[in-house]
Amino acid sequence: MKSKKFFFLCGLPRAGNTLLTSILNQNLDIACTPNGFTTNIVNALKEIPNTLEYRNAPNEDSYNNILKNIYPMFYKHWKQKYIIERGVASDPVNFEYLLNYLDKNLKVIFLFRPVLEVLASFIVWSKNNPNNFLDNDCSTKEEICEKLMRPDGIIMKNLSCMANLMVPCNKKNGLIINYSDLVKDTAKTVNKIYSFLNIPKFKHSFKNLKQIKINNIQYDDSVVGHNLHMIKTKDISFTQRDIKKVLGDKLIKKYSDVQIRIIQE
Repeated sequence: MKSKKFFFLCGLPRAGNTLLTSILNQNLDIACTPNGFTTNIVNALKEIPNTLEYRNAPNEDSYNNILKNIYPMFYKHWKQKYIIERGVASDPVNFEYLLNYLDKNLKVIFLFRPVLEVLASFIVWSKNNPNNFLDNDCSTKEEICEKLMRPDGIIMKNLSCMANLMVPCNKKNGLIINYSDLVKDTAKTVNKIYSFLNIPKFKHSFKNLKQIKINNIQYDDSVVGHNLHMIKTKDISFTQRDIKKVLGDKLIKKYSDVQIRIIQE
């Protein structure tokens, strides 16, 4: 049996990650996952060398063997040829592990959407879906933005992932796609992804899409807030939103250049 090929989908939230996952999973050779936790397993294992037991009787070869086989073992029972894991693969620490232990020719798809659009989308979603992970401790749109934009917040973490892919030596490993291109020119964008991954192309449908369910795994959004990963299924369209009305001048001014600053740093 041929070994599986592993790729990664990273990106800003509210930037079409779930939409792209639904599209790619039409190809029976591809399994594009919901948000994965494999990197959590890796990061937990990285603490092993600090333990008393390891330091008392180091076994580096066996330890490295585990690190090399995390992904093959985790997805061993999946029948698809190509696994595309959704997560923060291009975070500098995760990226280094994947290059060293999984694939020196690592390939990461990254979906980008302007930060102000992402913030506005979250605020509207939070208002329409109460009791979510944002309004549990945020009562104003200013607090929501602050939570999302703090160093360990979901937006800033993913901006750091994008910045890492833009480092000259890493550019060959990443394909950065604008959300607007995914929505407005879906077929061309998907073909670009296939070319980047260097796998056989597939004729996709961009209407009557399905919610995410792959190998009986699907999102349970009751954990984070209803409809966070719900996509439009009839067709692909861009939601028109008045950013100024949603955010206001003060928040626009505060966050308008944040993505530029992160990349330049």
